[in-house]
Amino acid sequence: MNRVQAFPIHIVLSLTTGVLMRKPFSDVHECIEWVLGRPVFTHELASKKLSDIIATVVLSQLPVLEELPEYVDDTENYISVAMKILCVRELPLLRGQ
Repeated sequence: MNRVQAFPIHIVLSLTTGVLMRKPFSDVHECIEWVLGRPVFTHELASKKLSDIIATVVLSQLPVLEELPEYVDDTENYISVAMKILCVRELPLLRGQ
C-alpha cells in the first residue's frame, strides 16, 4: 500500500487552518482520513481536540507550513500566498497508522 499521497495545497491548508479553503468538503474529509489512517465520522470533526491532532500531524510532516500567516481573511489570497511561498500546488502527506 502506498504510504505517501499528494494532496492539493488548498486541502492541506484546510487541515492546518481549520478554514475550508475550497469546496467540496469531501476532499478535505478524505485527506483527514488519510492523515489519521482511520475512518473519521462527521460528528468527530466538531472536536477541537481532533482538529488540533490533525494540524499537529500535518505540521510535523510539513513544518514549512508554520511559516504561513495564521490569520485567514480571504481564502483565495491565502492559497495564492501559500503557493508563492512554497512554490508547489500539491503537498505530500504520509498515511497515518
